[in-house]
Amino acid sequence: MVFRILVVLLLGFAAAAVVAVFIGNRRWHHDSEAARAQLSTAASATPAHFDSTELAGLPDPVARYFRHVLTPGQRMVTRASFEQEGTFLMKPGPDGWRSFRAQQEFAVRPAGFVWDARISM
Repeated sequence: MVFRILVVLLLGFAAAAVVAVFIGNRRWHHDSEAARAQLSTAASATPAHFDSTELAGLPDPVARYFRHVLTPGQRMVTRASFEQEGTFLMKPGPDGWRSFRAQQEFAVRPAGFVWDARISM
């Protein structure tokens, strides 16, 4: 009888753990998508073409560089996205490295960054 109760309790805890991981995964995915959508909405308000009046207030060397490499009216890069794989140090020591995969999105104006990574545990 005690053995049956123990088995039922262990199965209940295992089922609860599986459900918790599933819910956490869904929530993480939802929150990541919301952050990407917010970044995309903010970036869509950025001017799509370069205007030299945007250089006002920049330090002289920076403004000179942009005048040299940019031409008025050229299309501007407003967003970029990357995927990466690598290792991430989770704790000090040689056994602390874990593999990961990540998706990154950047926006220029307003400046924004979303890094959505999955790290092996």
